[in-house]
Amino acid sequence: MSVVAKFVATTTEIHHHKDGNDVVHNSIVLHFRPVFDDGLPEHARFTKATPTGHLTITIDNPEALQYFKPGEAYYLTFETPAEYQKHPAE
Repeated sequence: MSVVAKFVATTTEIHHHKDGNDVVHNSIVLHFRPVFDDGLPEHARFTKATPTGHLTITIDNPEALQYFKPGEAYYLTFETPAEYQKHPAE
């Protein structure tokens, strides 16, 4: 089973930090909120299922840094990894 939510990126914070060898690394902290019911039928369904919430993630993958944009909506799929799924009683 999986559960899907739809969130909007609200703000981003870019961080620059040096490692032990003085190499600069970039990371981004992303903040998300659930979509609001703005008249779109899909948004109304997601608003009913997830009326409030907040998600914050930090990313340091260079390709992913370019992917997320404030104001854009994204689907989040939650699935239990196989190693965490309960096995039926034998």
